Amino acid sequence: MKHFQRVSLSLVALYFVSPRCVPQAPIQNAQSAKGQIGIRVYNDARVPDARLQAAEEVAARVLRQAGIEAKWSDCTVIGGQVRNDPPSCAVPLRFRDMVVYFVDRLEAHFPWVSQNALGYSIIPDTCEFASMAYISYTRIQRLSDTTSAGTKDLLGLAIAHEIGHLLFGSNEHANRGLMRATWRLRDLEAKAWGEFEFSPEQGKKLRAGVEARKKGDELGAAAQR
Repeated sequence: MKHFQRVSLSLVALYFVSPRCVPQAPIQNAQSAKGQIGIRVYNDARVPDARLQAAEEVAARVLRQAGIEAKWSDCTVIGGQVRNDPPSCAVPLRFRDMVVYFVDRLEAHFPWVSQNALGYSIIPDTCEFASMAYISYTRIQRLSDTTSAGTKDLLGLAIAHEIGHLLFGSNEHANRGLMRATWRLRDLEAKAWGEFEFSPEQGKKLRAGVEARKKGDELGAAAQR
């Protein structure tokens, strides 16, 4: 008997100047150049490397279909040291950089979160860009055990969902697709991955969000000269 009847993905609040508080970049069409973002991963749940890499590939595919290219950095800290020590982990976050923490128990960090939530993003109330998301590896594994969907696929979809919230700067959900508040189990059971994508309109908004962050980075760089 399946214990998960519904799959919820919750989101909320943090950092930098928000797209809703600055002049918006024009919404790009589908032929525009892909927006580029950085994603720093902190694997505090010790997700196996091969599984995490496979999940990143799933997330990258979903984001790429929406016109977003992601550059991944493993910034996991072990024994006080960054495990792989990529240079990107040592520099301050840009507006186009986001942080994803993989944790075991989501409720240990956010006691108020729904028991069915797979992830939680911090969305600011002030004029700041959202940059930080958490995903529960334990909850992902539990859901995988009760459906035919693999852990890597669920992890990848959860990453893409959370990145969507961060780029939208909102915890609002859609009525269909990847940004549903509740994923349909029949879609997961059928591995109907076409039901877990961004819509064309969402893709335009995502690319506009990246462009707004890019302009923020450029303004910040110019101010430091």
